[in-house]
Amino acid sequence: MHKQIWICIEKAEGNYGAYAPAVPGCVTTGETVEATRINMAEALAFHFAGMAADGEPRDPIAADFPIDDALRSKREGLEDYFSVVQVPLPVGVGI
Repeated sequence: MHKQIWICIEKAEGNYGAYAPAVPGCVTTGETVEATRINMAEALAFHFAGMAADGEPRDPIAADFPIDDALRSKREGLEDYFSVVQVPLPVGVGI
């Protein structure tokens, strides 16, 4: 089963960084927006696989657009990009 997860990609000094508001603690970087999006999909899949292997319980993953983050970024003039990635979910990870 796959899940679509919203991610936020931010411009840094020499690259881009990404995080998923619905999955605290899972972050990545990349040289371009597209590379960062791909890296984040891989990081999320790895993160969820590790949680399932450890038997770590997981609340359902939110699929809502992080509107508060988007509005804050717009207001503060940050160069945020929002995207969605498809991530395979292992058995035991909430939907």
